[in-house]
Amino acid sequence: FAEDTDGSLQGMADNYLRSYIMQYLQEGKVAIDSYGDDMQAAATWMSYEEQAEGKVVFSEGQFLSYQFKVYSYMGGAHGNTSTANRVYDLAGQSQITLSNLFTPETLEVVTSELRNALAQQNDCQNVDELAQKNIFFSVFEIEPNDNFLIDQRGMTWIYDPYEIAPYAYGTVAVSLPWNRLWDLIDEESPVKAFAQSKMATL
Repeated sequence: FAEDTDGSLQGMADNYLRSYIMQYLQEGKVAIDSYGDDMQAAATWMSYEEQAEGKVVFSEGQFLSYQFKVYSYMGGAHGNTSTANRVYDLAGQSQITLSNLFTPETLEVVTSELRNALAQQNDCQNVDELAQKNIFFSVFEIEPNDNFLIDQRGMTWIYDPYEIAPYAYGTVAVSLPWNRLWDLIDEESPVKAFAQSKMATL
């Protein structure tokens, strides 16, 4: 959201709506100019729709996982969905990111674990077998991103359509349990103790 809002939820929502309408008007004019007298074709591209939903998906102790999902149709064959996840340390009043969870060395191990989990999700014995299925653009380039959430079971990474796979595959969610992550988490991370407390329940 733009920084010129008053900081309130209503102000941010109003700004979001204004920006969306301005985008629609600008792109609608381009569509009309492009299609000339073919107003039916222009109308196809001007038939916009957007749905946005934000929700708390997990909250316990000092940690909160928040998810913001947007479906947007801006003409063409289909709309698109994007999902943004954020994890907050309420005690430290900060966002949890990969950089304050893992070191560069342990992140390499997490990357390997993530790819293996993705292979298992797709009924493959290993990553090489998954690569042969040609489901994803490039299995060996899939890496953990900051679009993740945490809960009592572990961490879940989200990849939007087109991010690592074609649109038809949809949104991809890959989860790793705490017992596969705990010893990789930085000792200084506030999530370390939380992960340890949850391993006994898995």
